[in-house]
Amino acid sequence: MNRLPVNPSLVGRHGRRMSRALVTIVLFAAMPVMAAAALPDTPTGKLAGALIQHVNADTPADLRRWAPTVLSAAIDRTEQAGFIDNLVSATRDAGGVAVTDVRRDPRQPGLLEVVVKGRRRGTHALFVLAADPAQSGKLGQAELVPMGDPALYAGWPRGAVSHAELARLAHAALDRLVRTADFSGCLSVVDGGKTVFDECRGLAERRFGVPVDRQTKFHVGSIDKMFTAVAIAQLVEAGKLSWDDSLAARVPEYPDRTTAKKITVWELLHHTAGLGDFLLPEYFAHRERFVDPLDYLGLIARQPVVSEPGKQWNYSNAGYMLLGRIIETVSGEPYSDYIRHHVFAPAGMESRGFDRLDE
Repeated sequence: MNRLPVNPSLVGRHGRRMSRALVTIVLFAAMPVMAAAALPDTPTGKLAGALIQHVNADTPADLRRWAPTVLSAAIDRTEQAGFIDNLVSATRDAGGVAVTDVRRDPRQPGLLEVVVKGRRRGTHALFVLAADPAQSGKLGQAELVPMGDPALYAGWPRGAVSHAELARLAHAALDRLVRTADFSGCLSVVDGGKTVFDECRGLAERRFGVPVDRQTKFHVGSIDKMFTAVAIAQLVEAGKLSWDDSLAARVPEYPDRTTAKKITVWELLHHTAGLGDFLLPEYFAHRERFVDPLDYLGLIARQPVVSEPGKQWNYSNAGYMLLGRIIETVSGEPYSDYIRHHVFAPAGMESRGFDRLDE
């Protein structure tokens, strides 16, 4: 499938948790035990009930104050922060939730998986919760991940199927997604080198009714950070850059010199630099001004820091935009040229590329 990266930063807020989300959803679909909308009268069930109650009644600010009180110290601080951020974001978007499915697995006593449906848009999400046996009234595991409508796959078989049956199921699922979720994209399924399914749906250009086909290039979000990380690792491996280099040393034109001296390449890469975002009203009001990484420096520097560098994990589009600028200053090439020559070309990604707002 042709994909078109836009810039070194990503706009997907939940990208960090996607891999775990996919795994969790598969496990949920395969769990062999009871399914019911009622929460059980167990420590985890009571905590889940309190959580749903606060989601439906609290403001985002109230929820942010309450959530830490039910999270066990056994949960990593960065995981706590991620769960709370996801919880507040989902609450704001959903307009309240209703529990649609609850599952327990005897192989993992105490673990509860709770499916909720947003009242405003009808989107689904999955809570994975477990009480901490060492701390009464606290959650020792707490995750919130997005998921598709479970009804879409309700009729899918549990066991192995033929290639023809898999193709039929995928074909029907895409048709339904186009009708119900405004799906636009292509799906390819390959088994042992044999293409089982390869179809596209939806519109590439809504204004003119242009359909998606196999030549369509898709703008992408969360995949871009991987390309940026690979480029940074290449430059470190080549001895042109160090993980411990400061932002100030590698981007001397960054306006906030005091903060830049404290931030390392490693921290930018791992979302621990304490920076926030650039997806702000100023950015959206003047998007034409922000084309290359250099254009973002002033906007990023004007935002308040979220934490001291190295102290806290916080998903940061700003950090990866700065990494894009570091790639430019170290390599001497524009970000897009470096990625094209040193990442896409060696990987044989001949249909990938960049476009710009000013083109």
